[in-house]
Amino acid sequence: MKINSAATVFTVTDLDASLRYYVDVLGFREAFRFGQYAGIERDECRLHLSQQGNPNASQPGSGAVYIFCNEVDGYFAEITGRGAVAAEEPKTYEYGMRDFIVRDPDGNQVSFGTAVNSPGPPPTESYRSEYLKPERIRSAIVQLPPILFRLLGKCEYSVSYGVGTRLHGSLLFHPLGVPTDYLPSFLEDSLEQKIVEPGGTDLIIDAPNGELSLLFCHEADIHVDGTNHDLIQRFITCEELADIKFTLKANLNSQSG
Repeated sequence: MKINSAATVFTVTDLDASLRYYVDVLGFREAFRFGQYAGIERDECRLHLSQQGNPNASQPGSGAVYIFCNEVDGYFAEITGRGAVAAEEPKTYEYGMRDFIVRDPDGNQVSFGTAVNSPGPPPTESYRSEYLKPERIRSAIVQLPPILFRLLGKCEYSVSYGVGTRLHGSLLFHPLGVPTDYLPSFLEDSLEQKIVEPGGTDLIIDAPNGELSLLFCHEADIHVDGTNHDLIQRFITCEELADIKFTLKANLNSQSG
């Protein structure tokens, strides 16, 4: 079986008013209408609108959709100029997305987002260090405790970093053939084995893609004494990072909710 496309269905109280909003304000076009049910589309995005009272309809205003775009700021200015009221204005998030939220006349939430480069500051020569050369960090990763890789199972990894007024970096592990429900158990096991200390690092798990990202952050004047292995090990377990909280992406929270 091959899935070709999908459409989010919003329940609305007034189909005609909702169609006018999506077409005249948000710039969609009406693709079809059959009685009290209609479809709209813009480029590759498709939404369906169902009049309240139709069989299996949810409550108006209870729907939400996230639409991926190539840019958001120009579109935000365009639709707010036509009367769209933003629930949240464009904002860049640490996990690499910039998005904003509007609501339709019934309160259904429509988010528009685009992937952006890391919001961290650009590298500066004043904070460069032999310890922070990419090849030395990559070399250090293979020296991490074997239990980290046993918990992850078969995986590949990559690394990136940036240095500015603060030091930012990430270790990205890409499990191969690992079911997404395995990721929460990895978090629990890594805490139990004290590979990741509570509050010691910022952990983001993107369950649908099976991608685990261990993000670390510390003041750039950190005192590093030891080998490359010590450098990476400290960023993952260091007690000095106690103020950084764990962050689980919304899709993982919804699984446990």
